[in-house]
Amino acid sequence: MGSSSIMPYVSVQSADYDRLSKNMNFFTAGVNLLLNGHKSKVTIAYENRPVFFADKPDVVRKGSGILQYQISF
Repeated sequence: MGSSSIMPYVSVQSADYDRLSKNMNFFTAGVNLLLNGHKSKVTIAYENRPVFFADKPDVVRKGSGILQYQISF
């Protein structure tokens, strides 16, 4: 089956858009499980992002979980 390894990661994105009253900050944290070298990958992650509404000045944050499988040929 080959070698496997675990690769944790964190990502932060920030943007300042003219039409939004506040900065857009987007956070992601997760773990990649690399199988068979880098030919197969399982990712488990959590994302937290803002949701903006045209009629409300407050920003609501929503989270989501991600489970992903990738294979290379």
